Amino acid sequence: MDLISEIAEPPAHLIEAIEANPDNPVAYSVYGDWLLEHGDLLGEIISLTVGHEKTWHEVYETRKEKRAEYMKRWFPEFENTSAQFGWTEGFGTIYRVRAHPTSLGRELFEAICICPGTRFLRELELTLDAGSTDPSALMAHRGFPKTLRSFSFEYGIPIDLAPLVPKLAHVEELSLSQPAHLGPLDLPRLNELTVTGFSATNFDAMVSSKLPALERLTIVGCDGIARFDLPAAPSLERLTAYCRGEIAPLAASPLLKRIRELQLHAFLTDDNLDDFTAVLPAFQHLEELVIGGHKLSEAHQLRLSNALKPRLVLG
Repeated sequence: MDLISEIAEPPAHLIEAIEANPDNPVAYSVYGDWLLEHGDLLGEIISLTVGHEKTWHEVYETRKEKRAEYMKRWFPEFENTSAQFGWTEGFGTIYRVRAHPTSLGRELFEAICICPGTRFLRELELTLDAGSTDPSALMAHRGFPKTLRSFSFEYGIPIDLAPLVPKLAHVEELSLSQPAHLGPLDLPRLNELTVTGFSATNFDAMVSSKLPALERLTIVGCDGIARFDLPAAPSLERLTAYCRGEIAPLAASPLLKRIRELQLHAFLTDDNLDDFTAVLPAFQHLEELVIGGHKLSEAHQLRLSNALKPRLVLG
């Protein structure tokens, strides 16, 4: 990811030390010392955050003022928007960027690319409205910080997200919504994946994904899941599914057969419980089935418990 310093570009070895171990505050402290020596405001903020000799209360107001000054300097056009910038207490640089929603998607990502404080960004969460400028091409061109571990992207209109995938190889948590096209995911470090509003075409394209570290999958909307599987995700054991009248496609999915634990939000009621019990054999192998968001009467809860116990948990 191409980033510039406020004063000058820090030596590569200082940057590489943090990228190699983003959880090491010593590396941030050394990096902050260099910035401080060169008159960089970010260096002052890091010095007030990492290993400071004074108590937290003594530096709180000063640090708060410095951070506000820094944000105004680098993100002036976003001062009155819903973008929020979070700072971890362990590090001095920006830890999390959120926008819910914003119409300046491309402009915000450009600002993130330019700001030195986001060089070691850990979490990025963007929710863009339908009229927002599209940042996807810029994301594919610029890429993301090597320290980024969590990325959530929701856009009001479907777009092609396939070009972004190669840039996310270091991400451990990923949430994507309504892509026009996605394709297979080859993400060796991905541990948690959330997909929302995926079509059958999206699910079919993901079958050849390589996700060796994936343990938890959340699917919001199960209409297109009937043929879905992830054979190259050997660690996947937990599935959370949000279905509204879409139980049959989930029950038919090859993926379900490999899952040990399922959290199912199917909005079950006394009126539609028969639809679920009709495909109940597909769920009998589960070690745990948690059904949340239901409106079942006590009698129907008992009926379901007798059919599935001791695996069933009604939330």
